[in-house]
Amino acid sequence: MSCKTIYEKRGTFRFRDENKTQHKFATLEEAIAAGGIPSNEQVQVSGVPYKVPASSLSSAVDDAADVMSKYEESEGEK
Repeated sequence: MSCKTIYEKRGTFRFRDENKTQHKFATLEEAIAAGGIPSNEQVQVSGVPYKVPASSLSSAVDDAADVMSKYEESEGEK
C-alpha cells in the first residue's frame, strides 16, 4: 500500500510506506503528521479529472484505465 492510506487496527492507526514498512501510531493526528493520508481525504489522481477518497485509490486507477481504453478505441475508429 504505497499510497500511505491510514487504517485503524487493534486500537492503533497504521499505514505502510513505499518500502511496505508498517508504521503504527496511537492517534490519527500522529499518523497524519508522519505522512499518512486519512482514508476519507479526497486526493487528486493523475489521469482522473476528479478527486477520489484515498481509500478507493485502486478503483480510481482502474476507472482511469477504462476511460483511457474507451478514448483510444474511439480515436481508432476515426
